[in-house]
Amino acid sequence: EQRKVDVETISTFRCSNEMVNRLHDLMKRTLLNNFQGKPTDTPVFEKNGWLGDLNVALKSILYNFDVNEFLSNFTFMMADCMHDCDNITIMIPSVIWKRRNSPVWNTVFVFTIEALYDYYGNTDIVNRLYPEVRRMAQKDIAFVESRGWVWDVFELADWVAPMNDEFCAPNAGMSEGIEICGTVYVHAMLHSAARLARLMGQEEDAQEYEAAAAKIRTAFNARYYRPETREYVTEFWEEIGIRSHYRQTSNLLALAFGMAPEGEEERIFARLVESFESRDYHLDTGCVGTPLVLPVLFDYGRADIAWKVLTQTTYPSWGYWIANGSTTAWEHWEVRSRSLDHYFLGTYEEALYSHILGIRNVRDGFKRFIVAPEIGCGLDFAEGSVKTPQGMVSSAWKVQGDETIVDITIPEGAEVVIRLPGYEKGVGGGNYRFTVNKGGNTVEK
Repeated sequence: EQRKVDVETISTFRCSNEMVNRLHDLMKRTLLNNFQGKPTDTPVFEKNGWLGDLNVALKSILYNFDVNEFLSNFTFMMADCMHDCDNITIMIPSVIWKRRNSPVWNTVFVFTIEALYDYYGNTDIVNRLYPEVRRMAQKDIAFVESRGWVWDVFELADWVAPMNDEFCAPNAGMSEGIEICGTVYVHAMLHSAARLARLMGQEEDAQEYEAAAAKIRTAFNARYYRPETREYVTEFWEEIGIRSHYRQTSNLLALAFGMAPEGEEERIFARLVESFESRDYHLDTGCVGTPLVLPVLFDYGRADIAWKVLTQTTYPSWGYWIANGSTTAWEHWEVRSRSLDHYFLGTYEEALYSHILGIRNVRDGFKRFIVAPEIGCGLDFAEGSVKTPQGMVSSAWKVQGDETIVDITIPEGAEVVIRLPGYEKGVGGGNYRFTVNKGGNTVEK
């Protein structure tokens, strides 16, 4: 008998596209199947707590379920492994991998502590585990400083990118080295650690982390960015399958995590757009790049491309799973995928809430956030809600003729910024209705 963790579903999502609704249900089902006392990679084969899977799917999980106790327990398990192994291992629990310090996998320790504070107001875990946060931050700072402020040793990174042959036997490896992914994740972890330090009143610690992060960003761009091609290029490459040396993940990371040189963002994004267009709006990402695809496309004003990617049904795409009759997410993009119940590529889920509904930038136990729905994303309507510690948040919009009607509910006690075309306003608790016309004018009713 399969036993799963009893977590509460706290949200709803529905839209006018039935395939997108099926993708939403597919990811929720896959996540629940993998809540087996810890977040596992698959309930059928390994059944292991690989941290990279959780790291890339963290927000997809947080939008759907109350996992405050579940992930708090798992985070304390990570801390226990640090005490035993002098390192947060890439799989929890484990001593086999104790020497593997892979930032794309184990920085989830810091990101989860921060997320538990932001989504649930959990200050206890910050107070109890900040010493371990500092220990991890200092260890990673020392390592990247010894390597010229980049992470350039081989470790796990953008796992299972498309092989570009849908019928081939998939290879779980990666063609690229860790340099781009690992360096970006350490940089992001240090900024999160700085924020946790300030919550603890440790300003000197925060400044130490931020100073190191600034050096990492400078070194990252000097070493891996190629202005002439507008690409980030790895220095390690091993041909696996028919993979391209440059992939979408490379530029997605720089844009999503604020690593791009100032003034170069639009050029880097334009190169990313070229990649999607040349691939007929198919994905060229592994587990690291996949959750960034839709948010970056939406944030840089290309909802049209985001929609084409989201609703693509041929290989490699999320819709390819649906076209092949699947009701859960796969471990690989290829039809011969080993595991057919593997959540780490189903991370479009985050953008259904953060962008299509627009509920994002969650801070301080949902006391502060933004609601900025992508009403021009290609749907006729979208609606959903999230139960938060402050109360229910809901966002719904529907195209009616030449207008879009938007209804937003904010719980009392929350301070929220609502953003719509030509409109931005800070509001408190209440029900809000807006009309947006095709000219981009928003009127509050």
